[in-house]
Amino acid sequence: MTRRIAYYQGAPDGLKALAVRTDASDVDAVKAAVAKTVQSFGRLDILVNNAGAFAQRPLDNMDQQPVTALFATNIVGPTLLSQAALLYVKMTQGSIVNISSTFGHKAAPMIFHYAASKAALEHLTCCWALELALYRIRVNAVAPGPTETGNLERSGLPIAIVEHIKADEVERAPPGRRGTPEEAAAWIVDVANPTASWITGQVREVDGGLSLAQISRVINRSTTRSWLVQRPESAPGVPRTQNERAIMLRKKIIMAVLIFLIAGPAMAQQPEVTSLMSKELREFAGKEGLMITVEYPPGGSDPVHRHDAYAFVYVLEGSVVMQLKGGEEVTLTPGQTFYEGPDDVHVVGRNASSTKPAKFLVFLVKNKGAPVLVPVK
Repeated sequence: MTRRIAYYQGAPDGLKALAVRTDASDVDAVKAAVAKTVQSFGRLDILVNNAGAFAQRPLDNMDQQPVTALFATNIVGPTLLSQAALLYVKMTQGSIVNISSTFGHKAAPMIFHYAASKAALEHLTCCWALELALYRIRVNAVAPGPTETGNLERSGLPIAIVEHIKADEVERAPPGRRGTPEEAAAWIVDVANPTASWITGQVREVDGGLSLAQISRVINRSTTRSWLVQRPESAPGVPRTQNERAIMLRKKIIMAVLIFLIAGPAMAQQPEVTSLMSKELREFAGKEGLMITVEYPPGGSDPVHRHDAYAFVYVLEGSVVMQLKGGEEVTLTPGQTFYEGPDDVHVVGRNASSTKPAKFLVFLVKNKGAPVLVPVK
């Protein structure tokens, strides 16, 4: 948020910018943000529903709280914001732009609730476009593909994995690169512009042609399959028997699932980790002490992990749910503590609230230079 406020404050001369930190799923906070905006600018022409949350889990390990939190942000949030802003957008005959995702209209394993929420948002877009056309309000959606937002680098994944994900997306995208926030923002401005008065109820993909490339791959596979049937002897090294083709297809499916398992956590709503101090413990050879704070956003959670360290936790605000492998799930409130050792596997770590942040202090005694968090499969 600090980085974004700094960006807003650097607006060109003659332009005014305002940053209001708001929980999109909190009706009172949403009303206050809209009121402050109208008070500052005197009117409201365009609403962009950009707040979003992500969750990635297999179906057999899904509980209610993350699902409720995800839909509270991705569906309830845009609804509350649109409702709060509607009176003012009616006055200006303005525009509403919902930010979806390419997963809103394509399937993927392990992210079924995220994809379903974005599909629902796209359908809301179409329904609102019909309902609000009476007031000359246009409603559209923009669905970005892989974009350089910095979220991968801030996800906590090893640099090698981050680079692998990026390289895969670059290889699949026809332009040979990932998109930029400015490119996505340009289309948001474009569909919100009053000159686009004949566009409503549309979902505009901004993915560098990635969806077309996937269609092309399917067509090419089909063409190649027909070619192999007609000329089996002219393609040395290519599997000809049904069993060989089945094995190859199975390998491709496994690789696709692995890519989603790697990429999924990087897109999740990650906690914000701040390093407070680090000190070499000279009395203990090869050890260092590290003090950090961890802040969960509403509905935020950790992947399964361990610390390879002695970790002492003290809750500062909100409430957090934690569980070690083989232990019971506990909910901690401010002033309560938690401990885990080098061999403990942290299977549950999440914010107990879907509307309020949570924050805790962690002191770790670990090997010098070792990573703070080690993902566990």
